[in-house]
Amino acid sequence: MSQFYFMKMNCKYILLLIMSLFFLGCGQHSKKNTTSNSYKVFANGMPEDNEIIMSSCRIIGKDKKNSIISFDDGKNFYKVSKSMFSRSHNIVDSLIKSERNSNVSHRPHSISDYFIQYVGYTEGNKHYVYVNLSTFITNQYLKSGLVLTQDLDNDLYLDKDAGYAGYIIIDIQNNNVLKYKFEDNIVE
Repeated sequence: MSQFYFMKMNCKYILLLIMSLFFLGCGQHSKKNTTSNSYKVFANGMPEDNEIIMSSCRIIGKDKKNSIISFDDGKNFYKVSKSMFSRSHNIVDSLIKSERNSNVSHRPHSISDYFIQYVGYTEGNKHYVYVNLSTFITNQYLKSGLVLTQDLDNDLYLDKDAGYAGYIIIDIQNNNVLKYKFEDNIVE
């Protein structure tokens, strides 16, 4: 029994070490902030898919009460289905390509420059998909040597210093964009 416990504890430490090395080893895609113990990981430097269907939704931001998205005024969160994700992705891709070709003041970055979070919500009988755009996430070094990273599966970050770069609201029942805003934010 004690040998099993020892092996189990070693596995946890090895997994933590591997995770720490992975985040620390992304030096070519991250930028260390010299004034604090944090660094940025940019979406365009990530080898995996940057689109996330959120499992839950907690809004994080300095001014979240004045944000375009909240779940206190008759809006209810739901997880976006695969078919809704597919339709939403096509709408987002089309909008970004169209806006990049136009001559607007806040032209969006390439779609690969964003972490894209998909959040479903209902308001009355209507179903919407809120699409959050972030150009980077911020990771923090802890004194213990571990790295604390933003949780893109569950948290919406609405501050520019946390990577926020705009949003798109889709009426998923009618497959059209209701509202959107692209904001300038750093892309490395």
